[in-house]
Amino acid sequence: MLALTGKMPSSFALEIGAFTVLALGAHLVVRRWAAYADPLILPITVLLTGLGLMMINRLDISDAKVYAAPPRWPLRWSRGRWSGWSSGYWCSPPS
Repeated sequence: MLALTGKMPSSFALEIGAFTVLALGAHLVVRRWAAYADPLILPITVLLTGLGLMMINRLDISDAKVYAAPPRWPLRWSRGRWSGWSSGYWCSPPS
């Protein structure tokens, strides 16, 4: 949001705080009840999840700016075609 509008969203601190509290809570639960678990899996998972959520949010914001005007082609038909093709491909029996 900072790169697109030049300011941070008002809910940024709340979202980061909630994500941090949930991650620390999960870490404490794992340390307490799974003492011999790999100590790197949870932090790496939390990091990758945070980066993924950040990327999805950024793409949603930029997508709304780009597609605010009517599309030049019928996008829903294109999505339908690709969805139908991929569903048929993955659901067909192997030959």
